[in-house]
Amino acid sequence: LISIVNNCAGMTRIDLGGCVKLTDHSIEMIARCCPILSHLDLEGCTHITDKAIKEISVSCPKLSFLALNGLNKITDKTIKQLGKSSLNLEHIFVSECDKISDKYLIRLAHSCPNLISIVLSSCDKITDKAVKEVAQRCVNLQTFAINGCPKVTDEGVREIARKCPKLLRIRLGKCTKL
Repeated sequence: LISIVNNCAGMTRIDLGGCVKLTDHSIEMIARCCPILSHLDLEGCTHITDKAIKEISVSCPKLSFLALNGLNKITDKTIKQLGKSSLNLEHIFVSECDKISDKYLIRLAHSCPNLISIVLSSCDKITDKAVKEVAQRCVNLQTFAINGCPKVTDEGVREIARKCPKLLRIRLGKCTKL
């Protein structure tokens, strides 16, 4: 992998979903060698931590798509850094990242108002407070998945319906308070 990215500085899209042996070091090398990267899928790369995602967000300013589903080692620090550095972010997937909370999702919504897709399935710390803020700030939202988020209620979903006129897809299954 390192030899590929060392020789392909023009790479814009990398899909590494399910590569469970990847480490922060590999992702940091990708970040440094691929500065025009716009699409990165790390779904299921369970050894990746906040350190690697910070490097991606700082070194790849054109990043518009980021899939981090199932990365249980990432925390609110990752979302905070994305909110600071990844201002072109349009698609974020953080399903099953159980350390992600309202506070930094709200910060991300403030910093990245051009978000089109947000997938937060099975993030059990997410509440109506963050959902309402996403609705207020991300008016171009087309896909919103909060299935398996047990603290989300009708109140939050109602705000999404009111404030996101471009919404095409919503996933609400297993939201036990609906």
